Order: sequence, then structure tokens, then C-alpha cells
Amino acid sequence: MNLDKDFDNHKYMDIKNEAGENVSEQKLHDALNKINLYPKAQYKIDKIRVDFAFPEYKLVIEVDGKYHDSLEQQEKDKRRRLFLDIEGWNIKVFRANEVYNNPEDCALVIQSLLKKLDYIPPKNNIEGEYITHLNKSEIDEYSKGYNEFLKVREEYSNKEIKNSSSSLWMIFFAGLFLIIGIRIIYNLFSNLTNNFSLGKLILGIALIIIGIIFYINRKI
Repeated sequence: MNLDKDFDNHKYMDIKNEAGENVSEQKLHDALNKINLYPKAQYKIDKIRVDFAFPEYKLVIEVDGKYHDSLEQQEKDKRRRLFLDIEGWNIKVFRANEVYNNPEDCALVIQSLLKKLDYIPPKNNIEGEYITHLNKSEIDEYSKGYNEFLKVREEYSNKEIKNSSSSLWMIFFAGLFLIIGIRIIYNLFSNLTNNFSLGKLILGIALIIIGIIFYINRKI
């Protein structure tokens, strides 16, 4: 059987290989890999499964064989693609024979589309949800950098907690010294008929000054 001829005649547009994989899809996948593009195959979006997807670019690639020519399937495809469009996905549809005969050209079309789309940062980098396009050394380097970031963030958080606790104690003692100092001076001047104590006056002023210094130097 001449597969190329049969594909040109649209007779075997959904042919599978021995592994049960769609030949056209496999050819496209291989062609994309050759130009360092690594899509998610059979990617699930909500309850919809698409042939290929680049989640970080919100791009869906569909390879439609003859199965999609029926009116019933066309209606289903229309509803699927309307949902994807509403969800913000870009959709590119190829015919299976087009991909089978010219996988490299189709891959270049996809590459061109990706250059026009905005990159959306992955949601779960370290778990590898969207980073299969990186090689192991790049993933290890990224993970190392991210772990360093987590370590620094944890140290900063602990420092902030410590500083916050220290600040509360500083405010407490500032208030305590201010209250005691003001109380001493108030009592001193409210009882002028008694013996006036210069020592108590100095002590009261000193406590107020210390309270002010504590408050000013609290760590925020």
C-alpha cells in the first residue's frame, strides 16, 4: 500500500502505526522536536482532550483526519473549538494528509505562530508541569535557583517575624517608660506643697526620654 498516495487521495487520513499512534500526529511531533519545540501531546483542557498544546502560549494544535469530515463530528468540533476560544486558547487545525506529506512545513507554521503569541509563565515550574521542553541540566539549574529563592524567602520571613517580635517589645517598653516617667512628673507637680524632689524630676524626664528613644528605634 502506497501511504503517500493514499494520503494524497484522502483515503487513509487516520491511519495508525503499530503502537496505535496516529501517524500524522507522530510525524508532526517529530518535526516539532527537530526544531526544539516540545508540545504536550493529548493535552487535557477541562474535559476536552486536544492533539497537541503549548500551554505556555495558550496554543492548541489539532490534526483532523477523515473522521472529522462527518457532519456530526464537525458539529462536535465546532462546539469544542468555541469552548477553547472562550477560554482564551488559540487554535490551529491541520488536515492529516497535509501533516503526513509535509510535517516540516507544518512545524514551521507552528513555530511562526508561537513567535506571534505572548508567553504565559508556567504555573508549576518545579513540579515540571510545563517545562518538559527543558533538558535535565536546565531543569536542575532552574530548580536550584528556585530552591535558593525559597531559602532566601524563608530566611527573610523568619527575620521579619523576629523583627516584628522585637518591635513589639520595643513599643511595650517605650510605652512603659513613658507612662512611668509622666506619672512621676505628674505626681511631683500635683503635690507642690510636699517636699520637691529634684531627683524624682530628673528620673521622670530620663524615663520619658528613654521611652521616646525606644519608640524611635523600634524595628519595623
